[in-house]
Amino acid sequence: MACIFVHLAVAKRYLSNHKGEIENEQDFIDGNVLPDVCEPTDKEDTHYGIRSERVDILKRFSEKISLPNFLRHNKLDSDINRGRFLHLITDWEYYNTFLPREYIRGVDLVSFFKDHMYTLIAHSDYLKQKHGVTFDVTSMEQRLIDLYAGWRKKDIERWGEVFEGKLLFTTDEIDGFIERMGLVNLEDYATI
Repeated sequence: MACIFVHLAVAKRYLSNHKGEIENEQDFIDGNVLPDVCEPTDKEDTHYGIRSERVDILKRFSEKISLPNFLRHNKLDSDINRGRFLHLITDWEYYNTFLPREYIRGVDLVSFFKDHMYTLIAHSDYLKQKHGVTFDVTSMEQRLIDLYAGWRKKDIERWGEVFEGKLLFTTDEIDGFIERMGLVNLEDYATI
């Protein structure tokens, strides 16, 4: 998944690029992180995807998020739902168009997870500082802090402490992605 700081930065860019489209900005921002405010095992449900243990990483990514399933169960009639939908669009684009395809085709799942975690940790301070995003811009600050601490602990137990790895993208690349996602038209994705 794109990290929470990417989602918050995308939400901020979206709000600045789509003035007047969102009535309740706090609901929109909260909706934008809501799909990740759960245990990792519940993310298939909150992302409307297919639960998969596939080793084929690209196939796994293509099944991870389902925009049509979200739209079958929800309408874009509230700022919370619009925020949730932008979150899913961001994750879908992140997995299916942003992450480097050649790297993914040539790496095993464990190496990918370690390099992805390394990249997100390496860039998180930059994202917070550059885009002015922290947990406190949501109404779920303490819940997010607790969740992230628990996830980090589980990641360390599973993968070990990750102090080195391959950076999957640069800060310039993630900034470009954030800008691109901040420009999307939700209705364009609602017709997919």
